[in-house]
Amino acid sequence: MLYQLGRDDRIKINQLDIPGDYDHNSPNSVYNLNCENHTTFKLDLTEINLICGGVMTDVMNFIPCTQGIIAHKKIIDCLKGFKVPEHSVFPVNILNKGKSHQFFLFYVCQDILRLVDFSRSEIIVKNEFKEILPYKLMNYADYSKLVLG
Repeated sequence: MLYQLGRDDRIKINQLDIPGDYDHNSPNSVYNLNCENHTTFKLDLTEINLICGGVMTDVMNFIPCTQGIIAHKKIIDCLKGFKVPEHSVFPVNILNKGKSHQFFLFYVCQDILRLVDFSRSEIIVKNEFKEILPYKLMNYADYSKLVLG
């Protein structure tokens, strides 16, 4: 599994963008998804865009939903074999260069990055020239420092 962070003059972890005409105030907006309603929620977000220069990977971060990830079906199927916290799965297509790819929003009722075992994970940070940057993330605090500064 590849999880990729990009870097310009600040860390950019979001490679996905909601379409400009998306109604953020809709009752079924991704911004209204929460732990109280996730099991009955009717998500109205069906497509998101891969940003220019973004790299499609099996797992991608999605800033509007900090308690979830966008994942390929094979990742969702793999997760079914593990004990995971309370969660819901919503189909969401990723648009990349005019082509639609089937992915899913995997929503977890807790901060998903706190579930990562950073010390046993290989996390590669690259700059805009695709050069690997010398970061070793051992825990959530290291990740927070890198992303939040």
